Amino acid sequence: MELRLYTLDRIPVLEVLVMPLDPVERAELEDRVQRQDGATGVRVWNTTLLVDYDYYDYCHRCNIPFGLIDIPVRSEAEAIIWVCKNQLERKNLPEERRKYLIGKLSLAEREHNQQCFHEVEYSDGQQGLSLVKLAHYNTLKTVVRGRIGKEYHFSYMTVRKYENYALALDTLRESYPDFVQEHLAGRLRLSIERVESLSLLPEDRRLRACQRWLHKPLVSTSHRKKKGSTLKKSWGHKPAAVPAVSIKDMPVYDPDAEMISLVFTIPSWRRSIARVQEVADVDRASREARLRLIEALMLLEVTADKLIDVVKEEPDERL
Repeated sequence: MELRLYTLDRIPVLEVLVMPLDPVERAELEDRVQRQDGATGVRVWNTTLLVDYDYYDYCHRCNIPFGLIDIPVRSEAEAIIWVCKNQLERKNLPEERRKYLIGKLSLAEREHNQQCFHEVEYSDGQQGLSLVKLAHYNTLKTVVRGRIGKEYHFSYMTVRKYENYALALDTLRESYPDFVQEHLAGRLRLSIERVESLSLLPEDRRLRACQRWLHKPLVSTSHRKKKGSTLKKSWGHKPAAVPAVSIKDMPVYDPDAEMISLVFTIPSWRRSIARVQEVADVDRASREARLRLIEALMLLEVTADKLIDVVKEEPDERL
């Protein structure tokens, strides 16, 4: 391995996938570089840096020559796959960054498989071999999500949710990269649904909403204790009188009622589906029963997709 002070390319779409080292990790890295004199090297795709950004920056700051370790990837999609898998091996990943990486991995796998699919599809000769390769590069969303879910112990639907989450964060990064960085570090604690809602806002409102979340003060422990002691003191007070309610008073319309009702109903559907997965003898079931179940599940998926699209069309005005 030739040691030199190389100047390498940095691609933002790859760099945002890499979690920066914490102070302890950085100190250990710098000590290792000094002891090994840059011999460990950095991993590259041609002349593009893949993951070792802290190593690369430190070597340049201290004028320490280093080596290159070439990773055999052929496209940006394949590079994203490699980086995501590399980062998912880290033990100290915040949960939000793990979800993001799973989503990016699934999206990149589909793009990569589609590229390979077309390469094989239009190659000359060896038709039998091509069919085998075409089957290997299956671009169906369900197949890719199922494979990734199995590898990282998630369900198909969870991988699908993380894909949408990753796309939403990429949209937010265009307006406010600092917000996304803080969120992926686990310091903002927004739900996936809230992140997706923010990404659907017009750009000016999206920027304002991100600024509010980024600078939203956290409630300190001492403040919570003080609030709790105040509540305890108030327990001895006589409760306020309950106002009389007239029988003519009409209930106020709740626009959230139907949606919340569905939210509480869906878990029972999921339990029913899970029960069939656990106890049904699929091999002995009739072909008609299996086809009817497949059709019903596909209709359910289509209906759910339509409802998701409708709900996303009207973002919460209060964000």
